Amino acid sequence: MNNDNTKPIFILLTEHKDYMAKFYRFITGGIYTHAAIGVEDKKFFSFGTKKGFRVEKPWLFAKFKKNAELCAVYRLDVSEESYDAVKNRIDEFWANKKEYRFSFIGALFCMLKIPHRFKKQYFCSRFVAETLSESGALELKKPPSLYHPNDFTKEAGFSLCFQGNLEEFANIA
Repeated sequence: MNNDNTKPIFILLTEHKDYMAKFYRFITGGIYTHAAIGVEDKKFFSFGTKKGFRVEKPWLFAKFKKNAELCAVYRLDVSEESYDAVKNRIDEFWANKKEYRFSFIGALFCMLKIPHRFKKQYFCSRFVAETLSESGALELKKPPSLYHPNDFTKEAGFSLCFQGNLEEFANIA
């Protein structure tokens, strides 16, 4: 669907293997336990438990993993206005990254299907969903705080670009 008036946004979904991810997978039944958003190939942004808001580089992550996690990359073609709004939001979060924290309680509420909004506290899929919604790139089916990474696989307009492990994704151009 890409034409001269649209630009691509990418969503990276990964399957982590730590204890929190195993618990999450048990509760939700989904494969993917993490979501990140990017406006450039292979450079994604999200929230993680240790550093809060962060840049994610799959090729670097895959380099240090023995069994690189399963991943999927989805593409959403959006208007230039929505693309710029997503990019500006990412830039704003990056410039103020020390103000934001990962929200364990938010992730737990999400698993329990309890809508919430904690100021300057995010978990990965809430950040991605809210960014897509506030930019006008995607009309959400539910509140951003209730989005799981696997929900993005079911959204209209998304096209699967890649599915495999992070090491394979890191090696493609």
